[in-house]
Amino acid sequence: MAVIKNGKIKGKIGKHVYRVIDGEEFVQAFPKSGEQTEGTKRASAKFANAAKTGSKIYRQVKSFASDFTNHKFYRELVSLLRGSVYLQYKEPQKAQTEGTEFETVNIIENDDWALIQKVNPLPINKEVLLDAFLDKHPAASFSEDRCTVYLPSFKFDSKTDKHPSGANCIELFVSAYHTHPEMTYSLAEYTSGRLSIFEEFAEQSLILPLEWMDNIQKNGIVYVCFGLTFYANAASRNHLNSEKVNPSAILGMWYR
Repeated sequence: MAVIKNGKIKGKIGKHVYRVIDGEEFVQAFPKSGEQTEGTKRASAKFANAAKTGSKIYRQVKSFASDFTNHKFYRELVSLLRGSVYLQYKEPQKAQTEGTEFETVNIIENDDWALIQKVNPLPINKEVLLDAFLDKHPAASFSEDRCTVYLPSFKFDSKTDKHPSGANCIELFVSAYHTHPEMTYSLAEYTSGRLSIFEEFAEQSLILPLEWMDNIQKNGIVYVCFGLTFYANAASRNHLNSEKVNPSAILGMWYR
């Protein structure tokens, strides 16, 4: 069964499945039924868990980036989660009934948070990247009580056509989030305030104390997002960022 919502088809029609991701429609062949091998069950369960966790993170990051994201970012995010050891599986005990599925568990190798590789950083918007404005990437480190964000020195070229037309001010903003199996919330936020786009920015490190939610286990995934917002002047109420120009990225992701 399929439904049409906002002009988009979602659901199964015949041998095809229609999906909508970030406003774009995708059509896939409906998978053939058949007995799965243990390896196939493991792969399917791992993908399902990565997609579920990735969807939670994607929704938060999309809000952080003022909804200027695309489906490529979501796919890369799920791929990173599948490749990490955050998602592991254990063999079920002898099945009491037929059809017992593999059980998904989050494993803890030690008490430390481990870095998810290949983020360094992960662009959120794919049109105009941070590289267009910064000679070096910002970097982030994380411990349970704080995260530290290193900002390299940089100076905008007044002749460049990369930043939005009419932009005279800029804000740097950083947010750290915790996606727990039960919820997602903010651990820390930083905004530089309006800065002249024509001034040189000195190298600096930001230390952000983390505010963990009470009565919640400190496991799941922590991720630090960084972005640039452009304004016409210091008193502007509305920013000039758009789907094309919205330089932002995840600087790091850690799991436990």
